[in-house]
Amino acid sequence: MWGSIGLGPRVTLLSFAGGLILLLVVLGIWSAQPDYVLLYGGLSTEDAAAMSSRLGDDKVPFRYEASRGAILVPSSRADAARLSLAAQGLPKNTTEGFEIFDKNTFGTTEFVQRINYIRALQGTLSRNIQAIDGVDSARVTLSIPEEEVFARDKREAKASVVVRLRNGRTLGGDQVASIRHLVASSVPKLEARNVAVVDSAGHLLSRPQGPEDAVALTQDQLGLQKNIEANMTQKLQSLLDQVVGPNQSAVRVTAQLNFERVERSTQKMDPDSGVLLEEASRSEDTNGNSGPSGSSPGVAANTTGDIAGAPAGGGVSNTKKQKNTSNRFHYDTTTEKIIPEIGSVKRISVAVLVSPRTAAPAAGADPAAAKPAATPRTPKELEALTEIIRSAVGFSAERQDVIKVDEVPFFENTDAAGLLAAPTLPNPWMEMAQRHFSDALAFMGILVIAFVFWRLFSKLSVPVVAAATAAAPAVLSESTAMTVNLSNGPGVRLTSHEEVKQLVTQNNTQAVSIIRSMLK
Repeated sequence: MWGSIGLGPRVTLLSFAGGLILLLVVLGIWSAQPDYVLLYGGLSTEDAAAMSSRLGDDKVPFRYEASRGAILVPSSRADAARLSLAAQGLPKNTTEGFEIFDKNTFGTTEFVQRINYIRALQGTLSRNIQAIDGVDSARVTLSIPEEEVFARDKREAKASVVVRLRNGRTLGGDQVASIRHLVASSVPKLEARNVAVVDSAGHLLSRPQGPEDAVALTQDQLGLQKNIEANMTQKLQSLLDQVVGPNQSAVRVTAQLNFERVERSTQKMDPDSGVLLEEASRSEDTNGNSGPSGSSPGVAANTTGDIAGAPAGGGVSNTKKQKNTSNRFHYDTTTEKIIPEIGSVKRISVAVLVSPRTAAPAAGADPAAAKPAATPRTPKELEALTEIIRSAVGFSAERQDVIKVDEVPFFENTDAAGLLAAPTLPNPWMEMAQRHFSDALAFMGILVIAFVFWRLFSKLSVPVVAAATAAAPAVLSESTAMTVNLSNGPGVRLTSHEEVKQLVTQNNTQAVSIIRSMLK
């Protein structure tokens, strides 16, 4: 077959065979490459160098990615490599915790022990913060002042936390608050407001706390106000959607909150709970005489003659009795300390707009052509809606709440670029076609290449006998008879197609040589 084909088919066959062999070699090399998996990530330069040296001694192939400080090893040897590194104490954690005290500390001073305690506490807190989702690494710095004798010289403990986040990750307010409370609860006499959290880009993640921080209080107040307004708006909107229909009402709620910090103390006494504790009584009797010769001035002293009923000697007898009583009682008292709730609702204003009712088209009219007529609501219906809204929001006349319900036609424009058109859902078949378009294109290319090679090989695999048989009628078309000289016998005269077919079938080699000589 190789000798019967031309130069073009030979080049095509050699190219295909070479490409196939090259493809098999590439696939073999690729499949022989080990599957690398992550051994350790986020390593420091010192740990990466020590681990690389140890893996080289163990003759374990590895790859080091400096961008993320990761070492990759073949999956089949990952477990053995971890055990070998762990036996050597690798990787060494640069943020040591209370392992510092595992070493021999004999002879260290009290100052050194205190510094080691702070270092151990910082390392333990750093490890705990790194366990939070999204945090790649963390470093904690504590400022714990020494105990002072006088209270005026005491200083507050403070702390700072620097976190490095993973790519594309951020910390929410709850996570930052949890970090602050975690550090504050682990350090004695440390308050959460004295813990600052900063990311590796220098952005302050923790907001100031405390009554003196007006900015933080304003943000919290606005957030609380927005939450209350959104909650009330959602409840009213869902209620009106069930009453007047969806997209037939609009609700806006404004809440004024009370953030005043006023404390009131009252003391009440129960008058019926009196108990006698002490009773004191004092009596005094006074006796004395008075007359003209006495020292007491008066009418009797300036009158001459006898006075009826006066005692002998011209004097007057006086007797005086006086009694004083003092009692001490105990009464039950009740002391009340009133602290108003921070963020309590001070006033509520609600504005509600409803659209007029749309009447159904008349009987016999075309529903598509007839435009529904708007029917205004009666004042009684609007008052009923107002009462429902008052009950839903907890209306209070003492707070001077305002509820306003009005009826206005809503804007409807069905022709304006689909303003009111329903959102179109994505077609799953279209998404699947877009996702697998490249795969389908590659598959079609493979089919085209396979078809071309199949056509080439089908041409190369045509039997020589069939080719000679097909060429025989053309040869006989010029003359009705011809004489063929065979190498193994005398010449044979051929007069019909059947004789030619029979000759070619019985003598393949001689027929091919005859056709070649004729083509030349």
